[in-house]
Amino acid sequence: MAVILGKWAKRPITISVKPNCLTVSIEGGGGEPAVLSYDYEGRLWTALLDGITYRRGLDGKMVAKWQQADRARDRRWLSPDEARQQIEAPARAQVADLYAAIQSGDAQIVAPLPEQGHHGFRRAIAFDAARSEQDAARYRQVYLPVGILPPDQYFAVVLQAAEGCSFNTCTFCTFYQGRPFRIKPPDDFRAHARAVRDFLGEGLSLRRTIFLGDANALVIPMKMLLPLVEVVHEVYDVERLGGLYAFLDGFSGQKKTAADYAALRERGLKTVYIGMESGHAP
Repeated sequence: MAVILGKWAKRPITISVKPNCLTVSIEGGGGEPAVLSYDYEGRLWTALLDGITYRRGLDGKMVAKWQQADRARDRRWLSPDEARQQIEAPARAQVADLYAAIQSGDAQIVAPLPEQGHHGFRRAIAFDAARSEQDAARYRQVYLPVGILPPDQYFAVVLQAAEGCSFNTCTFCTFYQGRPFRIKPPDDFRAHARAVRDFLGEGLSLRRTIFLGDANALVIPMKMLLPLVEVVHEVYDVERLGGLYAFLDGFSGQKKTAADYAALRERGLKTVYIGMESGHAP
């Protein structure tokens, strides 16, 4: 990781060239700094602008989060056009102007920008509105809608070993309605895993774990599940990415033996998530 300080138009700047992303901080004229982070595919994945935090998902959807005067937190989802035109485009313009200033010498930095930094700037600048729209469309080709993830799995490589939910009768859940439960055969799952890998591209470096979806992938019988886990190992470096994680519904857990879970642990399973719901509102 390289952290490079400097000045541009009398404003302090900080450039962080990390193994997984490029982050640029530009101090404002007495206001909040602009902090922009890009993966190495060029996607803007988080931004801090005028005190508002923006987060772009791989599906292209962007959420704005801020704190009100009474310290209450609020959020709002942006429309696709709003996200691209009012957030992504101005951010990209700032990054392009800064990179041009670095190359011309108008921005003074205390150390040379490493090659990975040059690469990150070029990728971010190339990720224009058309590319952003194409990227979101590609996501929809690779994935069925991802219903829900545990909060600590928002940066996972999500692989849909199964589609939908085998239970799918919870009255409080609408994520999988109208979607029949389906376990992918190994060849289909291999094609899906490769398509996800190709879609993420260099942005794979930002991913921290592998999450097997959809709602309760561990319900898959062992004789079908183990070949799918082997496919994951074939396509990804599971250990380097931090292991495997998955949901399991509370009705299916006892269908696997302790030996089954031990076998999955040996193949990289780290954590099983179970949603506990009483059905009693209070």
